[in-house]
Amino acid sequence: MRTLFLLVAVICACARADAPSTGAGPTEGREARATATADGADAGARKGSRGITYPDTVAAAFWRGFRAAALTGDVERIMQMTHFPFTVAGELEDDPETRVARGGFPTVFEDVLRQYEYPDLRDSLTMRELIRNTPRLESKHFNGENQHFHVGALYFGREDGRWQLLEGYRAAR
Repeated sequence: MRTLFLLVAVICACARADAPSTGAGPTEGREARATATADGADAGARKGSRGITYPDTVAAAFWRGFRAAALTGDVERIMQMTHFPFTVAGELEDDPETRVARGGFPTVFEDVLRQYEYPDLRDSLTMRELIRNTPRLESKHFNGENQHFHVGALYFGREDGRWQLLEGYRAAR
């Protein structure tokens, strides 16, 4: 047993010795990956004290307003923050997309909020619960250029010079 422990310790030490280092400490790999996902960030993004790039502040303000409207059921406000026709996609890339006009949006949006983030998992949250549990955007929500972000089945982007809800995914019924 002691031989196995020593063997594991030697392998770990060798792996650390072979890894390139910039002298930034034990978290340098995580920070480098977080920063790399935000390459090309726009002027609204900012870097934190640890070098991690945070999302666009305009997008963050948009999300706070959208979240508040979604949680209070203010469909009129949500519609002002949505690009029409609103696109509804299925779970799979081969599923047909549907374009929804303003008149059909309230029903479709409510369907999206009631569905589970992961329909096949019993313990997953509904989209409404996910929105409630996401008070602020993080780098993980954004694509590499900070031009789009998603929260669960909702996809947001810049359209006509402003952030808008662009698309929703709806599980098969």
